Amino acid sequence: MVNNINTSYKEVRMMKFFLMMLIGILIVVIFVAPLSLAEEAQEISYTEIDGVFNEEDFENILFVENLDMHIAWLVKGENLLFSVKSIGKGWVAVGFNPSNMMKDANIIIGDVKGEEIIIEDHFGVSNTGHRKDEVDNILQANGSEDENFTVLEFVIPLNSGDDMDQELIPGNKYKVILAYHMSSESLKIRHSKRTSIEIEI
Repeated sequence: MVNNINTSYKEVRMMKFFLMMLIGILIVVIFVAPLSLAEEAQEISYTEIDGVFNEEDFENILFVENLDMHIAWLVKGENLLFSVKSIGKGWVAVGFNPSNMMKDANIIIGDVKGEEIIIEDHFGVSNTGHRKDEVDNILQANGSEDENFTVLEFVIPLNSGDDMDQELIPGNKYKVILAYHMSSESLKIRHSKRTSIEIEI
């Protein structure tokens, strides 16, 4: 009888111990983890990403003649800063390292309407199709629009670890897709013009 009581007492103590551990884990997940993520997000705030295409902010500048488009890029730490100035009044898109046409490219597509910026992380699922990535790895974005140009700027990690992104290694050359729409703000509407170029990250 005494043994049974001692056994039951030990079981209760063990249950209490595991319950306290579970409560502790839940507290960390619910309260501490979001704060850490918020602090990390706040650290990504590059002054170059101000929505204004300024060549002095970037190490690499290129005028893409057949699109009448200006692009600029810069590697900072583990991240790529990218800026696009398009003559279109609709959406703008940049796709990194496709295997064929649009397939497998890490595509950043966005539109600027007044002070509102809509920007999405997409993945090339076929030669002519893309869809929204399951994980948004755009770390920072900005943009502007006037009567002549649309400017879209963004920051992405060189290696996000996401299977739907492409690792970019500084010093290597990569194929880049560029596209825009002259007027449509819908990211689902087919481009007005597109091209592909090769750049060194």
